[in-house]
Amino acid sequence: WSRESPIGNFPRGSIAGTCLHKILERIEFNDLENSKTSSIIEEELRAVNINSSFIEPINVLLRRIVEIPLGGPLGDFKLKSLDSLNSIKELTFDIPICHQTNPINTLELSSIFQEDNKCKYGSDYSNRLMNLNIYSSGFLTGSIDQVFADSRNHKIAKWWVLDWKSNWIGNPLSKEDEISCGPTNYSIKNMDEEMYRHHYPLQAHLYLLALHRFLHWRLPNYSAQKHLGGYIYVFLRGIPDVKDLKEHKFPKKIPGLIVEPAPLERIKKLDLLIKT
Repeated sequence: WSRESPIGNFPRGSIAGTCLHKILERIEFNDLENSKTSSIIEEELRAVNINSSFIEPINVLLRRIVEIPLGGPLGDFKLKSLDSLNSIKELTFDIPICHQTNPINTLELSSIFQEDNKCKYGSDYSNRLMNLNIYSSGFLTGSIDQVFADSRNHKIAKWWVLDWKSNWIGNPLSKEDEISCGPTNYSIKNMDEEMYRHHYPLQAHLYLLALHRFLHWRLPNYSAQKHLGGYIYVFLRGIPDVKDLKEHKFPKKIPGLIVEPAPLERIKKLDLLIKT
């Protein structure tokens, strides 16, 4: 895989990450070549005082994002097929967590990850979750970067949670302390470590719960078994060029992408735990 990402040397930190999120929120995946894309990138870079020299590298990254097949359960599905008819950006939610006399705690959440042990982030993550001190009540408020349907026929489509991550994973190239950051750094092992470190598996499951309740409310004849797809974490600095995929004969695991089906038993248990 390529050692360098188009945005490998893009600034790090929350401000830079928010800038990339704003760009991805505003652009149209099915019409990247329109004249507005570069203007949107320039506006968002200027808003946080990041050099305009990143306009073209971000354009290159966007083309990679929309052209890459997501793989896993989604096979050859590409984000360039999305528009306002089959996706929602920045889906906000408010989930009531229990009365103050009965807060949710770490042990209860951790036990849920023992369900669907064949699904990713099961008992291994359950043990790590015990390191958190969770004792919560009130409201859980959040915003999902994007949810989308993998078919325009909503009766048969599965709906997916998508989250953008700008996490930087790099390594030294030589004695001169040059640093590489690109697809070669974003192996499943390295991405899993980022997922564990920041407790993204918990985030993914809470997002799926929010989507589950949203679809139950809005989609006629909704069934989690039929309609709840799963979650996708896109590590932006790790997305390869499509040409690289051809050289690797289209591998099942693509750098920069974690694509997993919904662990339905966990979501059902989480739904019962976090009562409405």
